[in-house]
Amino acid sequence: MFQLYHICDKLKSTMMEKKLLDDKIEISWCLWCAADKESADLAQAVQIVTEQVMPVLSVAPASVSVVWPWLEDGTTKIMSRFYVSDKKINEAVISDVVKNINQTFKQGADGAQVFLDFSELGAFVDFLCAIRDDLFFDKDLSIGLDLSQIGPFDWNDLFAKVRKINANSILFVFPKDTGDKSDFVGRIYAMLNAWNNNNDFELNFAFAPDSVRIEQVVRMAEQMQPQLVNKLKFFVNF
Repeated sequence: MFQLYHICDKLKSTMMEKKLLDDKIEISWCLWCAADKESADLAQAVQIVTEQVMPVLSVAPASVSVVWPWLEDGTTKIMSRFYVSDKKINEAVISDVVKNINQTFKQGADGAQVFLDFSELGAFVDFLCAIRDDLFFDKDLSIGLDLSQIGPFDWNDLFAKVRKINANSILFVFPKDTGDKSDFVGRIYAMLNAWNNNNDFELNFAFAPDSVRIEQVVRMAEQMQPQLVNKLKFFVNF
């Protein structure tokens, strides 16, 4: 059942508003927990992902040690978020992010979501490739990108770089959605049209949440790359 779990700021319990979009498609819903959440809020987030059997909980690095004791024996993966956006990728930046990622792994994180500018993806891959397997041994790597930074002819290069770093997923955000002026549908079309069958990673999206955008992604995937539908994950905010 294709349901949107829309979590509002006013949420004070583990109940979530459900909006039925389709009764045939099963989509994986994941929870995005804001960085400013207190321990009580994190406890609610854990209860939500446990009750709704969500596969992923995304948290700030400082929250990993708080949620891990509640989730260590469960099936929900803890992903810690790191931002190197607006930074020029160099050895010092990579060294710093690697140190911080490794610290969250020691605290129980199952993987890391690293957000960067698309223009820096090549440098990030080149610097990290040598240590990727050791750093992420038995852990997940997700590359976070702003969909609006990716041009229609960038996708083949993007996918090649993601394969090279052996990422488990790409997490797309779209923070400056201007509605019909944003050409969102065109961007998703270009992505799906360039999809390579050698790609062995998931497509994740965080749209804050927006049921229209989510349905557009699902409908286009159904038509253009139906084998990807079961590999889609959508993050909703808490």
